Amino acid sequence: MMKKKPVPKLLFVVLCLLALAVGCAGTKETAEPVFKGEPQGSLEAEEKLDPSRITVSPVKGKEGPFQHPFTMQGAELEGLLQAIYFQKSATFRWKNPERMLSDPEAAGLAQKLAPAFSSLDKDDLLLFRVTGKDGQTQGELFVTKDFLNFRILTIQGYEFLKKGTKATSYQWKLAPQEGQGFFPSHAVVWNPKEATNWIVIKISDLASVASEGQKEEPENQPLKKRLDVFP
Repeated sequence: MMKKKPVPKLLFVVLCLLALAVGCAGTKETAEPVFKGEPQGSLEAEEKLDPSRITVSPVKGKEGPFQHPFTMQGAELEGLLQAIYFQKSATFRWKNPERMLSDPEAAGLAQKLAPAFSSLDKDDLLLFRVTGKDGQTQGELFVTKDFLNFRILTIQGYEFLKKGTKATSYQWKLAPQEGQGFFPSHAVVWNPKEATNWIVIKISDLASVASEGQKEEPENQPLKKRLDVFP
């Protein structure tokens, strides 16, 4: 009578792993789709911020001449940066507003923006970059027609427009808060009414907006779809 050949140990282990994988797949919830190459994780407060992660440089701006140089205190600029919120694009909706910069990033950027702003030429604007663990946030800052302008180019590694699509597709949009408004640019081809990566603040309202940015938590900020502040 022939004896049964024992099952090889390696084959037995493989079969067990396959059974475990099938069981896990049956109970796994469907995750929300994300963009290819989307930076994962969230901004976390850091006790210390490496200054080399923040760069500020003057560049020529086509909107000039500007109302430069312009003097602002670092604390006021910090509050204004803390008050900038954005929303990521999701399937058929926008995600909840979140801060563009963490508190340490806003403080570090304000320290570099304030002296550069006060010595800026009338034909130049400020280009800033903040490199965080989720990617680079980049934007432009300038003053014209008695309005402070924040024009944001990338946030945490996301570009404003999603590439590789035939139709216009946004990766994110800014979420104006109290005292802020979108710049109603007719030069923006994909949206002739407003540029959702560009917010403006009246110079006369800077102190109150900065104060709101410093005292409020992200989830408690009063969200406004649009505030017509630009003439």
